[in-house]
Order: sequence, then C-alpha cells, then structure tokens
Amino acid sequence: MGVSSRGCRREGSPRAARYFPSLSQPGRYGLKDSWFMEDVHLGAMPIGGRSARPDFNVKIKGDGKDTQRAVAILNTLSSYGNPHQEKELLSYAINEIARRLSEKGTAVFELVKDEENDGSILLYSFTSERLFHAFGKYIQVIPKADREILAKAYVVIPERDIWKISMPDILGGRRGYRAVLKELCRFSNLLPSFRAEDLSKYNSATDFDFEFYRRKTEVLCAKTTKLWGWNQRDYSLQNCTEFYQFHKSLRFKWAQAILREHILSELNSFLKRIGVNVKITVKGLPTPSEISAVQEEMLKGCISFGDADKKCSVY
Repeated sequence: MGVSSRGCRREGSPRAARYFPSLSQPGRYGLKDSWFMEDVHLGAMPIGGRSARPDFNVKIKGDGKDTQRAVAILNTLSSYGNPHQEKELLSYAINEIARRLSEKGTAVFELVKDEENDGSILLYSFTSERLFHAFGKYIQVIPKADREILAKAYVVIPERDIWKISMPDILGGRRGYRAVLKELCRFSNLLPSFRAEDLSKYNSATDFDFEFYRRKTEVLCAKTTKLWGWNQRDYSLQNCTEFYQFHKSLRFKWAQAILREHILSELNSFLKRIGVNVKITVKGLPTPSEISAVQEEMLKGCISFGDADKKCSVY
C-alpha cells in the first residue's frame, strides 16, 4: 500500500510538539466560550455515524489502493480505534477536525510517513499556538518554560508537510471566530472581577444589581454569536419567544452544516494534493440551503416545529 512521498516527510516520527504544557493550564477558558466550543463541533456529523435518517450514506470512491490510503489517513483522525464502516469512520474524522477548529479557529496537522505500513501517510495533529508561516516553512516556537521538557527551542517544517484548515469565511474565518471566543470569555464569569474581588474580601455591599448584570451579559453574548445562532444553552424562554428560540436553533444547525461541508471539501482537496485519488461524498444530511429553505417555511407558517427539526437534524 505504497504512497507517493510527495508532500510528506521521509522520517517516521513527527517533528512538531503536540501541545505546550505551560500553555495548557486549567482556567484558560471561561464557561460561555467552553460551552460554545463544545456545541459547535458536536453536531457536525452524527456521533459514531449513527443517524435515524434512512438516506444518510458515505462513499469513498477510488481504486483499491487509493481507497486504502484514504482510510488509513481518516483513521489517524479518529480517536476511537479503527472504525470499519465508512459512515462511522468519516463521522469520527470530521467531528475531530471540527473539535480542533472549535478550539482555535484553525486545525493543523503534520504529514508523517508510517514506515511500518509501506510508507502510508498519516496525520499528526498538533497545536496551532506559536506557529508562524514564512518563506515556504512553518516555524513552531517553543515557550521558554517548555524548552527543557521538549528538548528544543523551535521546530521548522516545510509547508508541504503541513495540512492546515481554518474556519470558513462565511462563518467569520479564523480571526472572526477567535474574536467570538475572546468576547465570550469576557462575559463567562458570574460576576465582574471587581465584584468578585469585593466578595473575596467579605465586602457585602448590596448596590450591585446581579440580575441586571446577568441580562446584559446574555444580550452581549447573543450579539457576539448572532452569526451562529447560538442559544447559550438557555431553553427557559425567559427572554424570547418559543418561535425565536427555535429559529435560532435552525440557524445553529445551518452553521454546523456549513462547517461540515467546508471540512469535507478541504479534506477532499488535501487528499488530491498528496496524490490520493479518491472522492469522499456524504448523502442524506441536511445541506445549508435545505436548512435555509426550512427556515423560510417556518417564517411563512408552513411547517411545524417537529417537522422542521426532523428535516434539519443530523441524528
């Protein structure tokens, strides 16, 4: 099952540091941005390829050798062993890419040759933090606190050995997405820092309107995630009508469908780039245009909430 060496390093081990211990300390994320990141990737594909949609199907079209190469690459993106069904395999792979995109707005992988398996190309995921691109190379700068542990100060990798994928432009791209996470993190605390500091000093001043602060932060978070239609995991109907809440849920499914199709397109382009001549297709899951059409039907009162949810859900 040989693979062309084009676009892949010759050695059998990755060069990039998977993560930086000094930058992976607890408390880096707040409540709102953590929830948002989780919700973004959980509906990209049916978990484990399990869906009640009878027409859901995945095909990996190519000759025998190229199909095997594609399957080997997809398996490196799955952290659940080696799934045998194509639906299960692709679902795990796309959900894993979506998870990594949801964390930073960018996912990067180093191409490594599996010398124990006839030189097949494998993908090694690593952090996009402190990663720079210049003059046809990617440079990973190791934080000073981690250089002794990782036994290196920097890593230089030719761009041909890297696959990088970012959030689609229609969803704000990498910069827009990171701006959303940054803004959500600002409003993740139950209390503003000055009030939390007062409480830590046992200052029981009562002039702080907690309910007003909560409402304002919810409004700001809603504005920040308007493009996505995220509901902040609030199903209380306290601040909106049932119709508006459901309309937002369809908007979020639309964004996830955009993300799914973007990842699939980028994955097919990557396989072509490294000489694996296959075409991966997904059938039976709602497309962004189909979800938009359902939203229009809802606005006209032509479809029930239950039918709308059934048409737009991947499960």
